[in-house]
Amino acid sequence: MKKILSLGALAMILFTKAQVGIGTPTPNNSAMLDIQSSNKGFLPPRMSLLNETDGTTIPTPANGLLVFHTGTTLSGPGIYTNLGTPSSPKWSLLQAQNSNSGSTASKMSYKGEADPSKTVSAGNLEFRIRFQSGSVYLEARRKSAPAATIIYYSTVFNGSGNYTMTFTPANWNTWQTFDIAGGNGALQSQGFLIYISSLDDRLFYHVEMNSRYGNADASQKYWAFVVVLY
Repeated sequence: MKKILSLGALAMILFTKAQVGIGTPTPNNSAMLDIQSSNKGFLPPRMSLLNETDGTTIPTPANGLLVFHTGTTLSGPGIYTNLGTPSSPKWSLLQAQNSNSGSTASKMSYKGEADPSKTVSAGNLEFRIRFQSGSVYLEARRKSAPAATIIYYSTVFNGSGNYTMTFTPANWNTWQTFDIAGGNGALQSQGFLIYISSLDDRLFYHVEMNSRYGNADASQKYWAFVVVLY
């Protein structure tokens, strides 16, 4: 009997310390719980939260607690996480992005000379800054080949102009310059704002840049730009 109890105690200790794998005998070393399936998803607890600071539906909810809100309060149904504290909850929607709602921002900033190898990826496009002969250029290319020719239309502020970029299954990976008034593609100021859209890409691109490049000392130069994807 004593031997059986000892084995039971050992099994309990191993269980409390072990990782859990569902659908796999070898859970990932970095995870306490590893769920794997090729045709089923994870369904979190579903409930209707009262409001953004709801501490009643789930008393003293832990920071980082995740639920699926089924009600019409807050921002409507969706997956929410508590970004507040147990005593002062703040339920926040994990925002999804598609052609109808949501947004994400991708950004970059660095000092020194302009480096075209530094790029920002957003949606179906990749962007970079090129500096040549005292002029600043914004360039873009597709991240994958389109099924057919796709045209992007843009409106440029702080330079005032409109420009189109045409990508085909053959040239999709070629960097193209956003041209503006003047016809040479150079941006006419150290800051700019560009809106980009396409009838064949339902995402909307909002590009902003701020730079300083007039000083001969590279350590005094900087480049910062952000691409907001809607």
